[in-house]
Order: sequence, then structure tokens, then C-alpha cells
Amino acid sequence: MVTSALAPKPQPAPAPAASPVRRPVDGADLMRYFSHEFDHMMRDLGVRERWPFLAARGDAAWVPDLDLPGMKAEEVKVSVTDAGFTIEGERRQQKSRTESGYVRSERSYGRFCRSVPLPEGARTDTAKASFADGVLEITVAIAPPQPAAVRTLEITSAGGSTPA
Repeated sequence: MVTSALAPKPQPAPAPAASPVRRPVDGADLMRYFSHEFDHMMRDLGVRERWPFLAARGDAAWVPDLDLPGMKAEEVKVSVTDAGFTIEGERRQQKSRTESGYVRSERSYGRFCRSVPLPEGARTDTAKASFADGVLEITVAIAPPQPAAVRTLEITSAGGSTPA
């Protein structure tokens, strides 16, 4: 193959286009990313606003309430670990009606999952969940804070002997 000084030099391949999805960088960025993705998922399920989540904390318990309109208790699963609890479920809706001799049928399906960290001192062995009128309530007992153990250390000199 003969090359000429006038022949165009091969150009490097163009850099791939930037991904439209921004990758999380740190913990706070990761939470914003998941929150954004969760909002999109809930919108796809027909929920038009952010998934309502209220939590009340007393001296003895932490009680988060989650609104799950149109859901039944058997469609929701709650699991708990020392790190937090996870709510997941599947919504299935089917509507049919007959108009002017035609049958119109609509179906929608969607899964959701949300994990929430527990506050410090949460006793997962006491966790309970109840569901009524589309509201899931979880109750977790909180252990009273223990005072930090303080211990005085004996200081030795660099030579290994105790100062007088």
C-alpha cells in the first residue's frame, strides 16, 4: 500500500455519545437517582404524585405510614432487616365494559419496591405492620439510647514506664 503526503490521515473514531442517564456519583446522588426512578415508576402505575410517606417518632416507637390507594393487604409484602424495611407489591387492574355491542377491556400491571432505612436503636424483633383503607402502617419499637461507656486510659511514656 502506497501512502501519499496528500492523502487524508485517518481520524480517530468519535467518542460515544453521552448516556442520557446520569450515573450516581456519591450517596446523596444515588438517593436522588433512585428517588427520580421511583417517581417515574409510580407515574407508570398511575400514581400522579410522589408516593406519600409520613413517619412519626415518639420516645418508644417509630411509625411510618404509607398510602397505597387501591391496593389490598394481600398485594403488599413488607420485610424487615436490621438495616431497614422493604415494601413491595404488585398492582393489577382490569376493567371491562360493553358499549354499543363492543366490549372494551383495559388492563394495567405494575410492580413497586421501596426500601427505607430504620432509625438508630430500632428493635426489628418488635416490628408490626397493619393495613386499612389503603394505608400501610408499620410500627417499630425504639430502644432507649444507652449512655456511651467512658473509660480513662493510662498514659505511658515513650520508654514504656508509667509517669510518676
